[in-house]
Amino acid sequence: MKNIKKLLALVLALAICAAFALPALAEGEGTGYTLTMSGAQPGHKYTIYQIFSGDNSELDGKMNLVNIKYGTSGYGEEGQPADEDTLKELADLESDSTALNEFLLTEIVPDATIPFDGAQPSAEQEASDTTPELAWSGLLGGYYLVKDTTENIPSEEVRSAIMVKMVETTSITTKPQKPTSNKELGTEGIEPKDSYNIGDMVPFTLTANIPSSELVQFAVKKTPKFWIRFRDQMTAGLIIDETTFEVSLAGYTDTEKPVEGTLDTSVEVESGYARAFTYYIEDLFKYIGTDEGAWGPYLNENGEVVVTVTYQARLTEEAKINGTKDDPSAVNKAHLEFDNDPTDENDGDGKTTDTEVPVYTFSIKGHKVAETEDGENLAGAIFQLHWDNKDGDVVKLYTVEGVEGIFAAPKGEEIPETVKIGTETKTTTAYKCDDEHDDFTIKSNESGEFTIIGLPLGNYALVEIEAPTGYNKIDDPISIVVKENEDHGGVVYEYSGKDSSEVKIVNKSGSTLPSTGGMGTTILYIVGAVLVIGAGVVLFTKRRMSN
Repeated sequence: MKNIKKLLALVLALAICAAFALPALAEGEGTGYTLTMSGAQPGHKYTIYQIFSGDNSELDGKMNLVNIKYGTSGYGEEGQPADEDTLKELADLESDSTALNEFLLTEIVPDATIPFDGAQPSAEQEASDTTPELAWSGLLGGYYLVKDTTENIPSEEVRSAIMVKMVETTSITTKPQKPTSNKELGTEGIEPKDSYNIGDMVPFTLTANIPSSELVQFAVKKTPKFWIRFRDQMTAGLIIDETTFEVSLAGYTDTEKPVEGTLDTSVEVESGYARAFTYYIEDLFKYIGTDEGAWGPYLNENGEVVVTVTYQARLTEEAKINGTKDDPSAVNKAHLEFDNDPTDENDGDGKTTDTEVPVYTFSIKGHKVAETEDGENLAGAIFQLHWDNKDGDVVKLYTVEGVEGIFAAPKGEEIPETVKIGTETKTTTAYKCDDEHDDFTIKSNESGEFTIIGLPLGNYALVEIEAPTGYNKIDDPISIVVKENEDHGGVVYEYSGKDSSEVKIVNKSGSTLPSTGGMGTTILYIVGAVLVIGAGVVLFTKRRMSN
């Protein structure tokens, strides 16, 4: 009995010792290490591969790998010692260098085909909006590759790969930096406007921002190449002037060899747009080279290579008039297409989000009515419109063959002899309401209305030249402010202390006495004198008879 008690005590002691000994085991010797990756792109699949295995060794308080062998990924023969050249490449992996990218993209990424089956919960995991952080546990000592294995990556995304040495539980962040683009009004030296006159040359600037971290993945390929393509969709109211295209690259100063691209105006047009063009640069490395260390002059403060395209387009008589923010017919757009997959020899087709740019032009609508209870519409009133105020130049009006409407030429400019509408050239004619009046006069129609098309926002003065028969002409000009409706765009007119959707001009009927000279006052004086003399004669006769 005593021996049994001693045996039980020994077993209990050993069990207690074992329990205290378990935590002393180094992590990785039993359950393995854990690799946590943040920054995963939602919807992308990521797979982990064991490229090399090795034994952990501590030297000067730092864990390292020794006895490095090929892992289970398919890169090299599993379990065989890595050769000296490969080990030299591994030494370069300790620092963030071009060699790291070259080693990954030209050797490891294409050959790593067998996922690490010891990874928990699985070698392949998918990120989502709710799980942007992924984790693999059960990893033994060695070098591991985490590769984006999404079959068809979205055009607005890029593919990434990252390699990490596992000698302890580790956290990494994947930072796929995507190219961005922008389209905006204005160019260097030409300020943008809030609205334009039909006939104006509208300046545009397209920019592409390509992160150097993305470019380096292409620069280390055996045949380095990185292409970009601007794609611009334009509304019916704009026609590009090809002679105005200019391309620049920050830090690129070789004037004898400018940045060259291919302009194509025959590309497919999206629904809702009238015309489109692309501007294609076949290889950006032709200008900046493939040496990451020499890219400094080409990079902005964010480490991006910036390509800029500027051009001008004429605002034509087809333009949307009084466009609103909810109406896409006045909105142009552009995006950038680029190679988004360095592992794809067929050139991955990436795309940035469209930037939308509205171009607005407006009209002035007048409405002539009588000062009556019914506000009768008055036809035949003659007007001229002036820039700024009554002392400003007359707005020059014209018509275009085959195009409905009366248009305003830009301030200070002559009416062009011809204009381009789509692919056709049309002749223009200076407009006047009839042969009895000067050029640039306009007449109210049977509905009492008239409209002048293609004006920018601003101040104007409407002068009545002649009133309808039987009505008095308005002597004072009507000051008009054409302004944009703040809520939804469109146009509103401010005049006579109020805002309105049209400029209503009210005429009074009847005639007025001449203010000075003329036969009218002479007749009045004669009639008055006769009446006074007659009254005197009557009064004198009555007194004589009374006497």
